[in-house]
Amino acid sequence: MSNPLEYFEQESRRLEEERKKNLEDKGYLPFWSAPNGTSTITILPEIPRDMAQYGRKAFTIINELGEQNVWTVNPRSPQYAFLIRALRDGMPHKVSVTRIGEKLGTRYELVLLKDVVKAYSYPALLDGKKEIK
Repeated sequence: MSNPLEYFEQESRRLEEERKKNLEDKGYLPFWSAPNGTSTITILPEIPRDMAQYGRKAFTIINELGEQNVWTVNPRSPQYAFLIRALRDGMPHKVSVTRIGEKLGTRYELVLLKDVVKAYSYPALLDGKKEIK
């Protein structure tokens, strides 16, 4: 292969496939990183997994594309307290996540949307049989 652009594209695909396979082999979900701007996600009522090596808790979410991911949150942050309070009723909730900034200057605003996942049972969300409105 003489074209460096082809090589880098092919190598990027290979690394991404390898990363996905490693996550699947360990039973992990891919991580979700909030993009700058506003996103709407559905937080699922599961006990957040302790990610002690990072000092964070991993919440299970469904992103805007309908993919199940984990979102890591610092347990000392206002976001963690917000998510815990929102999930007290044991139901999945839609949350508007607004991210502004980069690295240490990153700020989040979370808003619990009132049109929570109506008339859908939690197992149906995981089965993918019902769409989330």
